[in-house]
Amino acid sequence: MQRSSRPQPNKNPKRALAAATTAAALALAGPLAADGADSVAERQTVSLAPTLETATAVGFADGSFIVAPIPFSNPMIGSGLALGTAYLFNFDDGSDPSMLGLGYMRSDNGSRAYGGSTTLAFAENRWTINATLAEADLNYDLILGSAAVPLSQTGLFGRFGLVYGFASGISLGIEARYIETEVSLDIAGFIPPSLLPSASVGIASVGMTAEYDSRDDTIYPTAGHHLFLRATQNRITTGLGPDYGKATLTWDLFQSLGDRNVLAVRMATCAAGSGAPFFDQCSIGGSDSMRGFNSTRFLDERLLSSQLELRTRLTGRLGIATFIGAGAVGDSYSSLNTSGSAGGVGLRYRVSRKFPVDLTMDVTLNDLGDRQLYISVGQRF
Repeated sequence: MQRSSRPQPNKNPKRALAAATTAAALALAGPLAADGADSVAERQTVSLAPTLETATAVGFADGSFIVAPIPFSNPMIGSGLALGTAYLFNFDDGSDPSMLGLGYMRSDNGSRAYGGSTTLAFAENRWTINATLAEADLNYDLILGSAAVPLSQTGLFGRFGLVYGFASGISLGIEARYIETEVSLDIAGFIPPSLLPSASVGIASVGMTAEYDSRDDTIYPTAGHHLFLRATQNRITTGLGPDYGKATLTWDLFQSLGDRNVLAVRMATCAAGSGAPFFDQCSIGGSDSMRGFNSTRFLDERLLSSQLELRTRLTGRLGIATFIGAGAVGDSYSSLNTSGSAGGVGLRYRVSRKFPVDLTMDVTLNDLGDRQLYISVGQRF
């Protein structure tokens, strides 16, 4: 059975944008968000969109090279630039573009990462293969109560996935992941005892993904739903700690309100086993892509969150967004006793006349009185 296709004129550019920079931008979220349904890893870039119109020929030799600079700013690792390059080609007329990509990232706090990524779509989109390998050296603060503990985390991250596409936007996949990481204090002193099991660890994971996608567009959707589930079983291969499971589910809803406005809603939940290292626990900002908090402030074994965003086009190029979100974490769904909420406003500048790709700049204020700045390319969800 072949996968049926619905009108998605911007689906191919979206996937090419993501693939060209996955390896570099993956490190923006780091191992902390490696199992999230969405992350800074999937932010796209300005220079790709005008190039994609030439990538229509079939065959590896008829592909196109693209180069992608990505400016970014987020509260975890600060501001910087990621650079990606990719080769884009089509296996057949009925499949989305396939990509081979390399990337590098560096931020103003000394964090850096590099890696490679590939996405291969063939048999008229019936099958898709995804693979990523990246190495990162990240500096960030882990929030423990009212204290910020400066950490340095080095790590090797790899993921391989195989996805089978059904009719009506339904797909199922299997995947394998490996993380090898070391965590140390970024200053002189002793690492807190609660972090010792996560200080040096290797994790091998196997899991599945399931997706339902009825959006009318994958870059700037104005209608439809997007449901994504990832569930993994994780085995500690080196270091301390028990094996554990983890599952993350996101549901996005999009609704047009007139010609210029779109209402976007995201609901998210996450469950991680009691043995999960702190960087693989459920995280507000990491598991759900919420803006307003450092991804290390709210970490625990369970998470529920929701976000609401109104996107308004002022002109063909300019737009604004207003958004709010709230989430809670705890050691069980019956005791989600740590919560946070945030809201903000943002500017949007459309960087292509052919594809609805926006450069975004968001300013947030959370219920703790903290302000944060986010700069990226592409919608948050």
